[in-house]
Amino acid sequence: MLSGYAGSAKTDAEMKHHINSCSGCRAFTTQQSNLEHGISDAMNVEAAQGLASRIMLRKSTVVAQQDIRKRRFYAVAASIVLALSVFVGVEMQDNDVTIDRLVLNHIYDEEKHLHEKHTITHADTAKILAKLDINLKDSLGDVNYAGNCKMRNQLGAHMILAGAKGAVTILFMPEESLDKRIQIGDLRFSGVVVPAKTGSYAIVGEQGEAIEQFEQRMDEIIAYIS
Repeated sequence: MLSGYAGSAKTDAEMKHHINSCSGCRAFTTQQSNLEHGISDAMNVEAAQGLASRIMLRKSTVVAQQDIRKRRFYAVAASIVLALSVFVGVEMQDNDVTIDRLVLNHIYDEEKHLHEKHTITHADTAKILAKLDINLKDSLGDVNYAGNCKMRNQLGAHMILAGAKGAVTILFMPEESLDKRIQIGDLRFSGVVVPAKTGSYAIVGEQGEAIEQFEQRMDEIIAYIS
């Protein structure tokens, strides 16, 4: 064991002597030593205070932002799908229903107009009906609302008149043809749909309203532009 140790020591001594006497080996040894020290120093550098926390915070913030963007995307996509579904559903529903149900559905869908109290002049109603090639020989009376609308995706006109029991709705429907006058109604409303030269028109009021008076008035004043 001693002889082995002595031999090892002798070898180390010879190596050191060679390195000291050989400029090339000495430069290589110095270079390797500097490299080892540099690596050691780099590994021993202390991280900035709070660096780990900042890294974790940054990571969690990025993930949170990505989640928010994903949620927004899915929310917008869902809203578009829902809107399209409602639109398609309404269109299919309108195309499938009978004219009496079409009229009542439209009144309920636009129920807010029943409560409007605007001052609509004869000139205002004439302008709206002119789009349907309809002319009125005289005023309809006290009109609280008037506007163009669409039923089964066809242009029409929607007007609200003052009645004894409440608001009376008149719907002009140039694309809805009828062979004869029909009565319509439910638990709340009652009215008629009357054939016209072009299409038809509906008169609907609250239960108990004297619809016949409005129908007679319409027969007297409605005309069509040839």
